[in-house]
Amino acid sequence: MSTRVHLLRGPARLQYNGVTFYSEGDVRLDLRTRTREARVAVLGPLEYWLDDVDLSVTFQPAAAWSAPLLAVLYPYGDALPGQSLFAGDDLPLVIQSPDGVQLTLQSAALTQMPALHLAGGRPAFGEATFRALTAAGGSRSGSNSLYQVDTVAWTVPVFDRTQLVAGPVSATWGTTAPWNTLQTVDGFQIEFPLKLREEILDDVGVADLSVLEVGARARFMPAGPTEDALLSAARVQGTGADRGASLFPGAADLVLQGASGGPLVTLCSAALVDDVPLAWSAQKPRLGRVTLAAQRPLTAGGPQPLFSVGVAG
Repeated sequence: MSTRVHLLRGPARLQYNGVTFYSEGDVRLDLRTRTREARVAVLGPLEYWLDDVDLSVTFQPAAAWSAPLLAVLYPYGDALPGQSLFAGDDLPLVIQSPDGVQLTLQSAALTQMPALHLAGGRPAFGEATFRALTAAGGSRSGSNSLYQVDTVAWTVPVFDRTQLVAGPVSATWGTTAPWNTLQTVDGFQIEFPLKLREEILDDVGVADLSVLEVGARARFMPAGPTEDALLSAARVQGTGADRGASLFPGAADLVLQGASGGPLVTLCSAALVDDVPLAWSAQKPRLGRVTLAAQRPLTAGGPQPLFSVGVAG
């Protein structure tokens, strides 16, 4: 007589560096093995050899806005090329499910900062990704060196609903009208591109990840500025428009601020880049979607943070 098969399913919560995360939807673990073929010319491929492992976890954080959570999700505002992601003590990423199963990734680091969609009635966060490596001093041949599965009693979630964020933000880009009181058609989409390099040791494989470059870009459809104001902001004619001219002198901080306890996001020394679209239409707005990109400020030649994501007072 056959037995009923129980299909594993159900949500999860995560813990990292003392912070508990709840997700908007699914939590996905992706495990990919890197393999090489062992070949003999007269026989062809005989077998596969394990080269390395890519283990990552991706989820969309629930829109709970708090300083500890933001410190984990946006740690690279002041990161410079060469900075290690796994330096120091191992920080485990723990995934807990209501059925009592707990999966611990022994050493993890954030490799994708979530995009932000700051608009009325929209979830604030995009997807975040953590990458897991073998624990420091460990060997992949050792048990529990990469991950560990335990049975741990589930505790009832404690969630602070007052931290939920889904409202519009006020925006300023510099101090000159019309950009000092900036309104948009559908809010701001902010992305934080992060390029990383794998640091490889022969007997370990990927032993660390280091920063190649980090960025911050905000896209939005402005409401209010005239055609002339937008074209002037592009700095494509007049003083400072020569080929090779720096965009830094005309840049200004883009500051997005919500209600108290909500978002406070700054893209430092942001400049208008890429497309500057205009359309004459009975149905479409005259001004299209534009992009402001942060530039690295320097104080006495020393690098300052490129962006910050915090909590409004």
